[in-house]
Amino acid sequence: MDAYLIMDGQWGSCGKGLLAGKLALDRNPDLSVCNFGPNAGHTFIDADGVRVLTRQLPTALVNPGTLLVLGPGAIIDPQVLLSEVDEFDPLYDIRKRLLIHERAAVVLPQDRETEAVLTSIASTRKGVGAAQVRKIMRNSTPQAPAVARDFFAGTDLAENIISASAYRSLLGDARLVQVESAQGLELSLNHGSHYPYCTSRDVTPEAILNDVGIAARHLMETDVVVRTYPIRVGNEYTCSGEMLGTSGPVYPDMEELSWEALSARVGRPLLERTTVTAKVRRVFTWSPSQYRRMLQGMSNCQVMLNFCNYLHPRAQRYEDLDKDARAFIDEVHNVAWEHQAELSWMGFGPGYRDVQAYN
Repeated sequence: MDAYLIMDGQWGSCGKGLLAGKLALDRNPDLSVCNFGPNAGHTFIDADGVRVLTRQLPTALVNPGTLLVLGPGAIIDPQVLLSEVDEFDPLYDIRKRLLIHERAAVVLPQDRETEAVLTSIASTRKGVGAAQVRKIMRNSTPQAPAVARDFFAGTDLAENIISASAYRSLLGDARLVQVESAQGLELSLNHGSHYPYCTSRDVTPEAILNDVGIAARHLMETDVVVRTYPIRVGNEYTCSGEMLGTSGPVYPDMEELSWEALSARVGRPLLERTTVTAKVRRVFTWSPSQYRRMLQGMSNCQVMLNFCNYLHPRAQRYEDLDKDARAFIDEVHNVAWEHQAELSWMGFGPGYRDVQAYN
Protein backbone atom coordinates (compact mmCIF):
# COMPACT_ATOMS: atom_id res chain seq x y z
CA MET A 1 0.00 0.00 0.00
CA ASP A 2 1.09 3.54 -0.82
CA ALA A 3 -0.57 6.51 0.85
CA TYR A 4 -0.41 10.26 0.35
CA LEU A 5 -1.63 12.76 2.90
CA ILE A 6 -3.31 16.10 2.18
CA MET A 7 -3.10 18.72 4.91
CA ASP A 8 -3.21 22.46 5.57
CA GLY A 9 0.14 24.09 6.36
CA GLN A 10 -1.23 27.25 7.99
CA TRP A 11 -4.38 28.09 10.04
CA GLY A 12 -6.93 26.34 7.84
CA SER A 13 -9.03 27.44 4.86
CA CYS A 14 -6.10 27.11 2.46
CA GLY A 15 -7.99 24.93 -0.03
CA LYS A 16 -7.41 21.31 0.99
CA GLY A 17 -10.70 20.33 -0.62
CA LEU A 18 -9.55 21.66 -3.98
CA LEU A 19 -6.37 19.59 -3.93
CA ALA A 20 -8.12 16.53 -2.49
CA GLY A 21 -10.72 16.55 -5.26
CA LYS A 22 -8.12 17.08 -7.96
CA LEU A 23 -5.83 14.30 -6.74
CA ALA A 24 -8.73 11.91 -6.25
CA LEU A 25 -9.65 12.37 -9.91
CA ASP A 26 -6.07 12.42 -11.22
CA ARG A 27 -4.65 9.54 -9.15
CA ASN A 28 -7.73 7.32 -8.78
CA PRO A 29 -7.04 6.02 -5.23
CA ASP A 30 -8.72 2.81 -4.10
CA LEU A 31 -10.01 4.49 -0.98
CA SER A 32 -9.93 7.83 0.79
CA VAL A 33 -9.92 7.96 4.56
CA CYS A 34 -10.42 11.11 6.61
CA ASN A 35 -10.33 12.27 10.23
CA PHE A 36 -12.86 15.07 9.71
CA GLY A 37 -14.97 16.74 12.35
CA PRO A 38 -18.00 18.96 11.72
CA ASN A 39 -16.07 22.13 12.59
CA ALA A 40 -14.37 22.52 9.19
CA GLY A 41 -15.62 22.59 5.62
CA HIS A 42 -14.00 21.35 2.40
CA THR A 43 -14.92 22.69 -1.04
CA PHE A 44 -14.22 21.40 -4.54
CA ILE A 45 -15.50 22.56 -7.93
CA ASP A 46 -15.07 20.02 -10.71
CA ALA A 47 -14.22 20.69 -14.35
CA ASP A 48 -17.92 21.07 -15.18
CA GLY A 49 -18.48 23.65 -12.46
CA VAL A 50 -20.29 21.32 -10.05
CA ARG A 51 -19.59 22.48 -6.46
CA VAL A 52 -19.14 19.98 -3.63
CA LEU A 53 -18.99 21.19 -0.02
CA THR A 54 -18.56 18.66 2.79
CA ARG A 55 -17.78 18.66 6.48
CA GLN A 56 -17.87 14.90 7.16
CA LEU A 57 -17.43 13.09 3.84
CA PRO A 58 -14.05 12.93 2.08
CA THR A 59 -13.82 15.17 -0.97
CA ALA A 60 -12.74 12.08 -2.92
CA LEU A 61 -16.46 11.32 -3.23
CA VAL A 62 -16.15 13.05 -6.64
CA ASN A 63 -14.34 9.94 -7.92
CA PRO A 64 -17.05 7.24 -8.23
CA GLY A 65 -14.47 4.45 -8.01
CA THR A 66 -13.02 5.46 -4.64
CA LEU A 67 -14.26 3.97 -1.37
CA LEU A 68 -14.97 6.59 1.30
CA VAL A 69 -13.96 5.89 4.89
CA LEU A 70 -14.55 7.93 8.04
CA GLY A 71 -11.54 6.75 10.01
CA PRO A 72 -11.14 5.89 13.69
CA GLY A 73 -9.97 9.44 14.44
CA ALA A 74 -12.97 11.09 12.78
CA ILE A 75 -15.49 12.97 14.91
CA ILE A 76 -19.00 12.68 13.50
CA ASP A 77 -22.04 14.88 13.94
CA PRO A 78 -24.77 12.44 12.83
CA GLN A 79 -27.08 15.21 11.62
CA VAL A 80 -24.36 16.72 9.44
CA LEU A 81 -23.30 13.32 8.09
CA LEU A 82 -26.86 12.21 7.25
CA SER A 83 -27.53 15.52 5.54
CA GLU A 84 -24.45 15.07 3.34
CA VAL A 85 -25.30 11.46 2.55
CA ASP A 86 -28.80 12.48 1.46
CA GLU A 87 -27.44 15.39 -0.58
CA PHE A 88 -24.72 13.53 -2.48
CA ASP A 89 -26.08 9.99 -2.67
CA PRO A 90 -28.22 10.54 -5.79
CA LEU A 91 -25.26 11.82 -7.82
CA TYR A 92 -22.34 9.94 -6.23
CA ASP A 93 -23.90 6.73 -4.85
CA ILE A 94 -22.58 7.48 -1.35
CA ARG A 95 -24.40 4.81 0.65
CA LYS A 96 -22.77 2.01 -1.34
CA ARG A 97 -19.29 3.53 -1.03
CA LEU A 98 -19.29 4.79 2.56
CA LEU A 99 -17.66 2.99 5.48
CA ILE A 100 -17.55 4.32 9.06
CA HIS A 101 -14.95 3.02 11.50
CA GLU A 102 -16.63 1.67 14.60
CA ARG A 103 -14.48 3.81 16.91
CA ALA A 104 -15.07 7.19 15.30
CA ALA A 105 -16.32 9.65 17.94
CA VAL A 106 -19.88 10.98 17.84
CA VAL A 107 -21.03 14.52 18.63
CA LEU A 108 -24.23 14.78 20.66
CA PRO A 109 -26.27 17.93 21.45
CA GLN A 110 -24.81 17.93 24.96
CA ASP A 111 -21.32 18.27 23.47
CA ARG A 112 -22.26 21.49 21.73
CA GLU A 113 -23.79 22.72 24.97
CA THR A 114 -20.55 21.92 26.81
CA GLU A 115 -18.55 24.07 24.37
CA ALA A 116 -20.96 27.01 24.57
CA VAL A 117 -18.82 28.37 27.42
CA LEU A 118 -15.81 28.85 25.10
CA THR A 119 -16.21 32.60 24.72
CA SER A 120 -12.65 33.87 25.18
CA ILE A 121 -11.44 32.17 21.99
CA ALA A 122 -13.09 32.24 18.57
CA SER A 123 -14.20 28.61 18.64
CA THR A 124 -16.70 27.09 16.22
CA ARG A 125 -18.31 25.41 19.27
CA LYS A 126 -19.46 22.41 17.21
CA GLY A 127 -18.89 19.96 20.10
CA VAL A 128 -15.77 18.35 18.64
CA GLY A 129 -13.56 18.68 21.71
CA ALA A 130 -16.31 17.64 24.12
CA ALA A 131 -17.14 14.57 22.03
CA GLN A 132 -13.48 13.60 22.02
CA VAL A 133 -13.40 13.91 25.82
CA ARG A 134 -16.34 11.52 26.17
CA LYS A 135 -14.59 9.03 23.90
CA ILE A 136 -11.37 9.32 25.93
CA MET A 137 -13.31 8.74 29.15
CA ARG A 138 -14.67 5.50 27.61
CA ASN A 139 -18.15 6.25 28.84
CA SER A 140 -20.37 5.10 25.98
CA THR A 141 -23.94 4.34 27.08
CA PRO A 142 -27.21 3.77 25.21
CA GLN A 143 -28.31 7.21 26.40
CA ALA A 144 -25.05 8.91 25.38
CA PRO A 145 -23.12 6.81 22.84
CA ALA A 146 -19.54 7.98 22.42
CA VAL A 147 -18.56 6.04 19.29
CA ALA A 148 -20.09 5.25 15.92
CA ARG A 149 -20.56 1.55 16.66
CA ASP A 150 -22.96 2.34 19.48
CA PHE A 151 -24.70 5.33 17.94
CA PHE A 152 -25.50 3.91 14.51
CA ALA A 153 -26.57 0.43 15.69
CA GLY A 154 -30.13 -0.09 14.52
CA THR A 155 -30.07 2.91 12.14
CA ASP A 156 -30.00 3.11 8.36
CA LEU A 157 -26.21 3.43 8.45
CA ALA A 158 -25.63 0.36 10.64
CA GLU A 159 -24.49 -1.66 7.62
CA ASN A 160 -21.90 1.02 6.83
CA ILE A 161 -20.06 0.48 10.12
CA ILE A 162 -16.75 -1.34 9.72
CA SER A 163 -14.93 -3.10 12.55
CA ALA A 164 -11.34 -2.33 13.49
CA SER A 165 -10.14 -5.68 12.14
CA ALA A 166 -12.06 -5.29 8.88
CA TYR A 167 -10.59 -1.81 8.48
CA ARG A 168 -7.07 -3.22 8.83
CA SER A 169 -7.84 -5.75 6.11
CA LEU A 170 -9.26 -3.02 3.89
CA LEU A 171 -6.04 -1.04 4.15
CA GLY A 172 -3.97 -4.15 3.56
CA ASP A 173 -5.78 -4.83 0.30
CA ALA A 174 -5.49 -1.26 -0.98
CA ARG A 175 -3.06 -0.23 -3.69
CA LEU A 176 -3.32 3.54 -3.15
CA VAL A 177 -4.89 5.46 -0.26
CA GLN A 178 -5.71 9.16 -0.12
CA VAL A 179 -5.66 10.56 3.42
CA GLU A 180 -7.67 13.75 3.95
CA SER A 181 -7.30 15.87 7.06
CA ALA A 182 -9.06 18.86 8.58
CA GLN A 183 -8.03 22.29 9.88
CA GLY A 184 -4.36 23.38 9.80
CA LEU A 185 -0.90 22.78 11.21
CA GLU A 186 -0.80 26.08 13.11
CA LEU A 187 -4.03 25.17 14.91
CA SER A 188 -2.44 22.02 16.31
CA LEU A 189 -3.09 21.51 20.02
CA ASN A 190 0.53 20.65 20.91
CA HIS A 191 2.48 22.03 17.98
CA GLY A 192 0.52 25.01 16.70
CA SER A 193 1.56 28.62 16.81
CA HIS A 194 -0.31 30.06 19.80
CA TYR A 195 -2.00 28.05 22.58
CA PRO A 196 -4.87 28.30 23.62
CA TYR A 197 -5.94 29.73 20.25
CA CYS A 198 -5.96 26.30 18.65
CA THR A 199 -8.14 23.32 17.97
CA SER A 200 -8.76 20.39 20.32
CA ARG A 201 -6.36 17.91 18.71
CA ASP A 202 -3.07 17.74 16.86
CA VAL A 203 -2.79 18.58 13.16
CA THR A 204 0.59 17.17 12.14
CA PRO A 205 1.43 14.43 9.61
CA GLU A 206 2.17 12.00 12.44
CA ALA A 207 -1.08 12.76 14.26
CA ILE A 208 -3.13 12.46 11.09
CA LEU A 209 -1.55 9.11 10.22
CA ASN A 210 -2.31 7.95 13.74
CA ASP A 211 -5.92 9.11 13.37
CA VAL A 212 -6.36 6.89 10.33
CA GLY A 213 -4.15 4.01 11.49
CA ILE A 214 -1.58 4.09 8.68
CA ALA A 215 2.10 3.46 9.44
CA ALA A 216 4.60 6.11 8.35
CA ARG A 217 6.42 3.60 6.12
CA HIS A 218 3.42 3.64 3.76
CA LEU A 219 3.48 7.44 3.31
CA MET A 220 4.91 8.26 -0.11
CA GLU A 221 4.33 12.02 0.18
CA THR A 222 2.72 14.76 2.23
CA ASP A 223 0.80 17.27 0.12
CA VAL A 224 0.62 20.57 2.01
CA VAL A 225 -1.61 23.47 0.96
CA VAL A 226 -0.67 27.05 1.91
CA ARG A 227 -2.11 30.36 0.75
CA THR A 228 -0.50 33.60 -0.37
CA TYR A 229 -2.41 35.61 2.25
CA PRO A 230 -2.97 33.35 5.30
CA ILE A 231 -6.16 33.69 7.33
CA ARG A 232 -7.41 33.11 10.84
CA VAL A 233 -11.02 32.72 11.98
CA GLY A 234 -12.68 36.07 12.66
CA ASN A 235 -12.81 37.56 16.14
CA GLU A 236 -16.12 37.63 17.98
CA TYR A 237 -17.79 40.84 19.14
CA THR A 238 -20.78 41.84 21.24
CA CYS A 239 -23.59 43.90 19.75
CA SER A 240 -21.92 47.03 21.13
CA GLY A 241 -18.67 46.23 19.32
CA GLU A 242 -16.70 44.96 22.31
CA MET A 243 -14.41 42.02 21.51
CA LEU A 244 -15.79 38.86 23.09
CA GLY A 245 -13.34 36.29 21.75
CA THR A 246 -10.30 36.26 19.48
CA SER A 247 -8.74 33.69 17.18
CA GLY A 248 -5.34 34.72 18.49
CA PRO A 249 -2.04 36.21 17.31
CA VAL A 250 0.22 35.23 14.43
CA TYR A 251 3.95 35.38 13.67
CA PRO A 252 5.87 38.65 14.20
CA ASP A 253 6.66 39.00 10.49
CA MET A 254 2.96 39.05 9.55
CA GLU A 255 0.81 42.14 9.13
CA GLU A 256 -2.96 41.96 9.57
CA LEU A 257 -4.82 43.49 6.62
CA SER A 258 -8.36 44.65 6.16
CA TRP A 259 -10.28 43.12 3.28
CA GLU A 260 -10.56 46.63 1.88
CA ALA A 261 -6.77 46.97 1.84
CA LEU A 262 -6.31 43.56 0.21
CA SER A 263 -9.01 44.37 -2.33
CA ALA A 264 -7.09 47.52 -3.24
CA ARG A 265 -3.91 45.47 -3.72
CA VAL A 266 -5.65 42.91 -5.92
CA GLY A 267 -7.78 45.41 -7.81
CA ARG A 268 -11.15 43.77 -7.16
CA PRO A 269 -13.52 43.37 -4.20
CA LEU A 270 -12.56 40.55 -1.82
CA LEU A 271 -14.23 39.25 1.34
CA GLU A 272 -14.00 35.75 2.78
CA ARG A 273 -16.18 34.06 5.38
CA THR A 274 -15.57 30.77 7.15
CA THR A 275 -17.35 27.80 5.61
CA VAL A 276 -18.98 26.51 8.79
CA THR A 277 -19.71 29.61 10.90
CA ALA A 278 -19.87 32.30 8.18
CA LYS A 279 -17.61 34.61 10.21
CA VAL A 280 -15.56 37.16 8.29
CA ARG A 281 -12.03 35.83 8.24
CA ARG A 282 -8.98 37.74 9.41
CA VAL A 283 -6.34 38.01 6.68
CA PHE A 284 -2.57 38.55 6.93
CA THR A 285 0.54 38.99 4.83
CA TRP A 286 2.78 36.03 4.03
CA SER A 287 5.17 34.87 6.76
CA PRO A 288 8.55 33.48 5.63
CA SER A 289 9.23 32.29 9.19
CA GLN A 290 5.95 30.38 9.38
CA TYR A 291 6.58 28.77 6.00
CA ARG A 292 10.07 27.63 6.99
CA ARG A 293 8.80 26.30 10.31
CA MET A 294 6.12 24.31 8.50
CA LEU A 295 8.61 22.79 6.06
CA GLN A 296 10.92 21.74 8.89
CA GLY A 297 8.21 19.41 10.19
CA MET A 298 7.49 17.70 6.86
CA SER A 299 9.00 14.84 4.92
CA ASN A 300 8.50 13.99 1.24
CA CYS A 301 6.62 17.27 1.03
CA GLN A 302 4.84 18.58 -2.07
CA VAL A 303 3.48 22.12 -1.67
CA MET A 304 0.44 23.74 -3.26
CA LEU A 305 0.51 27.55 -3.14
CA ASN A 306 -3.14 28.57 -3.34
CA PHE A 307 -4.82 31.95 -3.92
CA CYS A 308 -2.15 32.99 -6.42
CA ASN A 309 -4.94 35.00 -8.07
CA TYR A 310 -4.64 37.35 -5.07
CA LEU A 311 -1.15 38.36 -6.25
CA HIS A 312 -2.23 40.32 -9.30
CA PRO A 313 -5.49 41.58 -10.85
CA ARG A 314 -7.22 39.02 -13.09
CA ALA A 315 -4.32 36.55 -12.92
CA GLN A 316 -5.37 33.06 -14.00
CA ARG A 317 -1.96 31.56 -14.74
CA TYR A 318 1.66 32.04 -13.69
CA GLU A 319 2.23 33.71 -17.04
CA ASP A 320 -0.33 36.40 -16.17
CA LEU A 321 1.62 37.57 -13.12
CA ASP A 322 3.95 40.52 -13.02
CA LYS A 323 7.65 40.30 -12.20
CA ASP A 324 7.23 40.77 -8.45
CA ALA A 325 4.50 38.13 -8.13
CA ARG A 326 6.54 35.62 -10.11
CA ALA A 327 9.57 36.35 -7.94
CA PHE A 328 7.49 35.67 -4.83
CA ILE A 329 6.29 32.30 -6.13
CA ASP A 330 9.80 31.36 -7.23
CA GLU A 331 11.07 32.17 -3.73
CA VAL A 332 8.36 29.92 -2.24
CA HIS A 333 9.72 27.17 -4.47
CA ASN A 334 13.37 27.91 -3.61
CA VAL A 335 12.71 27.80 0.14
CA ALA A 336 10.85 24.53 -0.28
CA TRP A 337 13.82 23.13 -2.20
CA GLU A 338 16.15 24.12 0.66
CA HIS A 339 14.04 21.87 2.92
CA GLN A 340 14.00 18.90 0.52
CA ALA A 341 10.46 19.79 -0.51
CA GLU A 342 8.97 20.95 -3.80
CA LEU A 343 6.40 23.49 -4.97
CA SER A 344 4.23 21.31 -7.18
CA TRP A 345 1.00 23.25 -7.74
CA MET A 346 -0.34 26.78 -7.86
CA GLY A 347 -4.01 27.61 -7.33
CA PHE A 348 -5.61 30.51 -9.20
CA GLY A 349 -9.23 29.90 -8.22
CA PRO A 350 -11.60 27.45 -6.53
CA GLY A 351 -12.00 24.91 -9.36
CA TYR A 352 -10.23 21.90 -10.84
CA ARG A 353 -9.22 23.89 -13.93
CA ASP A 354 -7.70 26.63 -11.75
CA VAL A 355 -4.83 24.46 -10.51
CA GLN A 356 -1.60 24.77 -12.46
CA ALA A 357 1.61 22.77 -12.12
CA TYR A 358 4.72 24.69 -11.14
CA ASN A 359 7.48 23.91 -13.61
